[in-house]
Amino acid sequence: MADIDLELLTQGKVRMVAGHPRGLAARDFFALGEKDKDGEVHFLIGPADIDTIAPSFVQGFFGRSADVIGFDSFEQHYNLSKLPLHLAEDIRIGLARLKLDRSVGLHPEAA
Repeated sequence: MADIDLELLTQGKVRMVAGHPRGLAARDFFALGEKDKDGEVHFLIGPADIDTIAPSFVQGFFGRSADVIGFDSFEQHYNLSKLPLHLAEDIRIGLARLKLDRSVGLHPEAA
């Protein structure tokens, strides 16, 4: 078990996490490319003082992970149960939008 603590990104100074480029940078910061393949369960944790995690951030942060792990088993690998409920829902919404984009062909390179 390993935690991914979003407070390392926000440092108590940010109330909204947004932007695809920031998601990609956070992906590198937390070495998600390695975590995607390690077979461990990773718990996401984060402070309740974050108001929202935008879908654009989620797509940058977890887009490649969803490709590697699959949408159906995503939460078995990246567990959201330690996040405040509103942040877990934000991540689920971002992943749902990513899945929809890919299913209608907006990102053919991901097919």
